[in-house]
Amino acid sequence: MAHVLIAEDVGMQATLIRRYLSGVHDVVDVVDTADEAVAAVRERDPDVVVMDLNLREGTGIEATAAIKALDRDVGVVASTVHADEDVRERALAAGADAYLIKPYERADLLAAVESILG
Repeated sequence: MAHVLIAEDVGMQATLIRRYLSGVHDVVDVVDTADEAVAAVRERDPDVVVMDLNLREGTGIEATAAIKALDRDVGVVASTVHADEDVRERALAAGADAYLIKPYERADLLAAVESILG
């Protein structure tokens, strides 16, 4: 069971992600800004972050880069509604380990987390 941080600023989406992970992984916190995501990584030491790329007060891409600068071992699943190749490339360049386009199924999220955990 991995410790997972959710960084998502849409309450319904955060609830859905938490539900998808429940029973399989431990959700250590849910935050809704880029700064809170970076602070939560410092405080909660998650194994994986499910990172919305369109957060309030900063972007998930910026937060991903900051998180990876803190700890390269934290896995990041980038999550976005944008099926844009440029966004995908920027997320991966920032250090995202997986990239999911919303809406995605529970199995897709669990597979992404499992692929990061090895």
